[in-house]
Amino acid sequence: MHDIVIVAIGGSIGAVSRYLLYLRFKSNIAEIISDLYNSAGAFHSVLIPTLWINAVACFLLGILYPLLSSNPRVGLFLGMGLLGSFSTFSTFGMESWLLISNGFYISGLIYILTSCIVGLVGVMVGGALGSWLVN
Repeated sequence: MHDIVIVAIGGSIGAVSRYLLYLRFKSNIAEIISDLYNSAGAFHSVLIPTLWINAVACFLLGILYPLLSSNPRVGLFLGMGLLGSFSTFSTFGMESWLLISNGFYISGLIYILTSCIVGLVGVMVGGALGSWLVN
């Protein structure tokens, strides 16, 4: 039961942090749909918050990995809880589907590839920094 509370507290912090960043970027589903029909602003305005949040989460998870793997409770709090709820894979999937299903095939492909590459680079750079900090 104690582990559930640890994940719940971390998840609450991560979810609220993500929500506050979305408020900062003023991105929501209505804007996404609206901008999809205004192709000039589709990729530039509404997809950046999700890409940014996922990149930050990947980078932080890379940095924290040495600590997370050596302490299971810290891993539950930071990895599964905080960063798990902070990152937005479901939003990324929904935004990708909205682009593709509305005929923005190239923008959708660019968004999917950019998100995957930025996420992997974030984990790699964060992991290198995390390893350096531990040693």
